[in-house]
Amino acid sequence: MPGAEPRRPDEPGAPPPAHPPPATPSAFWPAALLALFLAAAKVVPWGPPEADWSRLGEWLGDLAVITHQDLIFAAGTGLVFQGALWLARRRPRLRRALFALLLGWGAACAAYAVASVKVFAYLRSPLTYPLLYLAGDLRSMRSSVGAFVTPAFTAALVGAPAAYLLAWWRLGRHLPGWPAGRRRWVAASALAALA
Repeated sequence: MPGAEPRRPDEPGAPPPAHPPPATPSAFWPAALLALFLAAAKVVPWGPPEADWSRLGEWLGDLAVITHQDLIFAAGTGLVFQGALWLARRRPRLRRALFALLLGWGAACAAYAVASVKVFAYLRSPLTYPLLYLAGDLRSMRSSVGAFVTPAFTAALVGAPAAYLLAWWRLGRHLPGWPAGRRRWVAASALAALA
């Protein structure tokens, strides 16, 4: 209509803006994938529950006990990175770099989870900084570590971070605001940060 005021972009029926604002990435899905990978690293060597229904409740209780710290760690990681992403919401390059760092951190944690299972099976203690400090330098540990590095373990150590990044890549296809080019850039940056 001549003389009518143009509609505001937020009014119903208004045309979409020419350049929609970029979607702010969420740390939720990478953190949820991290929780899944950390929990799986503990459950896989432990094995599935017995086929007996009466033992299922006990197995689920044990599962909660052995994975609760991993789940809290993954949730904390998600909260810290979500806060950083929110603070960088007006700086797209910084936001992309933070998201790549989040994915790289998640992939590194997936590799650590695989390594810690092997360490725990041998020492009956989790891999911690004080344990590494007691061991001294890495040269003196080379012969001890070499005995545990098998082709299957090496494949799991390399495959876990790759599977984490691939899982996010596949999941990212279904998230709004993440075009393929941006997903490629972020995944490649995370892979480069790991190398």
